[in-house]
Amino acid sequence: MKKYLVAGLAAAALVVAGGLYNEADARAKGEGIVGSAHDFTDNFGDWSPSVGTDYTNTYAQEAGDGGWNYRGEICRVCHAPHDKGRTAWKDWANDEGIDGGLLWNHALSDTSVYAMYTSDSLEGQIAGQVIGKSKLCLSCHDGTVALNAFDGQQTNTYTFTADDNSTGTFIQGVKSGFTIGPGRAGSDNDFLMGTHPISVAYAEGMFAQNPKVGRAGGLHVPEGKTFGNLVEMTGAPTVDMVLEAGMVQCHSCHDVHDSAGINAIGTRLNRAGQGLAANRGADPSGLCLSCHNK
Repeated sequence: MKKYLVAGLAAAALVVAGGLYNEADARAKGEGIVGSAHDFTDNFGDWSPSVGTDYTNTYAQEAGDGGWNYRGEICRVCHAPHDKGRTAWKDWANDEGIDGGLLWNHALSDTSVYAMYTSDSLEGQIAGQVIGKSKLCLSCHDGTVALNAFDGQQTNTYTFTADDNSTGTFIQGVKSGFTIGPGRAGSDNDFLMGTHPISVAYAEGMFAQNPKVGRAGGLHVPEGKTFGNLVEMTGAPTVDMVLEAGMVQCHSCHDVHDSAGINAIGTRLNRAGQGLAANRGADPSGLCLSCHNK
C-alpha cells in the first residue's frame, strides 16, 4: 500500500512539475513589435522642436503636434517598403561577403573605428571593426545618430554634442542606459570593450570555427541548441539560426521585433530570459547558458 502511495505521490509531483514547466514556458513569450521597445509610435511624449516644422528644420516632413514620428509608424523608422533609389540599405554591407538589403531607411553611424572587445580568454577570431548587421543596431545605439534620422533625413547624422541636442531625438536623451558605448567611466560612443563581443566567430563562416565549440566549459554546438536553459521555449530559435556568417552579432541575443510567441517577455528584447522562471518567465542566466557550456 505504501509503495502505491509513494508511486502515486511521485506521479502527482510530476504532473504539478509539468504544470509549472508549462506555465513558465507560457510566460516566456514575446508579444510582437507593437508595444515593444522598438515601437516608436508614441514619439516619446510627442517630442517636437516646434509646432508646424519637422525636426530637421528643412520642412521635408512636418511634425506638427504629432511629434517626430508624426505618421505614427512602427516599421518605417528602420525600413522603407520602397527604397526610392536610396543607398543607405546597401552602404553598410562590407566587402567581405556580408549581405546588404533589408530596405534600410535609417541613417547609419559615421563612426568608423570602434574599440573592439579583447580578452585573454577570447579564442574566437573577432573582426578588427564591426561588420554585418550589428552596424544597423549601432546606427541608433552608439548614440551618435538621432532616432528621427530616417526617411528623407537619413543622410543627416545629427551630430550630438552635450551643449546642443536640439536638432534631433537621441536615444540617450530618451532612455539612459541604452547606448552601447559609454559603459565605463570616461568611455565614449566608440567604446565596445564593455559589452559582449560582436562580429566574433562562433561557428564556421566568416572566420574559422571557435575552438571552444563542443568543449566542456566552452561553447555548445550551435546546431539545434535552443535558447533557454531549463525552459526550452516552443518554437524558439536555435543558436545556429541566429548567427550571421558564423558570427555572434547583436541580433544573436536580441530579437529587434520581439517575435510573438517565441522570445522572452520584458527582457529588452532578449531571445531568452535572465531571471527566475517564477517571476520573469525564464531561467536564471538562460540567455548566457544557451551558448556557454558552463
